[in-house]
Amino acid sequence: MTLLIAITIFALLWGVLAGVFGGLLAAVLAFVAGWIIGLLLVLLFLVAVWLLVDMEKEQTEEDIQRNNNRESMFALNGWASEYFAKYLMGSTEGRSVGLSYFAQKRGFTDATIRKFGLGFCSADGDAMSMAALSAGYKEEFLLSTGLAFKRESDGRLRDRFRDRVIFPVHNISGRVVAFGGRTLRTDKSVAKYQNSPESEIYSKKRELYGLFFAKKAIQQQNYAIMVEGYTD
Repeated sequence: MTLLIAITIFALLWGVLAGVFGGLLAAVLAFVAGWIIGLLLVLLFLVAVWLLVDMEKEQTEEDIQRNNNRESMFALNGWASEYFAKYLMGSTEGRSVGLSYFAQKRGFTDATIRKFGLGFCSADGDAMSMAALSAGYKEEFLLSTGLAFKRESDGRLRDRFRDRVIFPVHNISGRVVAFGGRTLRTDKSVAKYQNSPESEIYSKKRELYGLFFAKKAIQQQNYAIMVEGYTD
């Protein structure tokens, strides 16, 4: 009923305007034309709403589950980033090993360390994983994000980045999608860097470390300087 009233009002206004310039016949014809145009506009609006609702219905349960899993992975990575940062600043091991490396060997200020969310993962093989499970995060997402893996010998969870300084990798919108971990050991048998494997939320070819923090300056200056390492 409301739509009919709105269409009639639209048609009357259309007819009045036509009548001012073209007389009674023009006004009548314009009223009819206006009513038809108004009806068509309403129909177009209803079709658009129907298509939008239909598109939402077309999302399968698999799509919904996939999106939920992605959000769970993002949430876990966000938690892990905060965990590593707090461990760097708040633990004896973090300060003596990780913070001394960042501050003394690399010359980073506290402001830089906090801005980039730098952290440290305990040398204890499963400390981060156990803390994540205690915080309510699921084992499946510890594995799918690559934060942990299962040891073949006994199936126990192991922290991928144990005993390493941590560099969170942010996507262009600022969400943590991956991590890079650097060992401070001199043992040649230990890989210098350990990186997150590709996952539902991380593709190495689509991400560039530090871009989230530099994007505004790049837009302002209209150029960028690319280097190889995290700290170069």
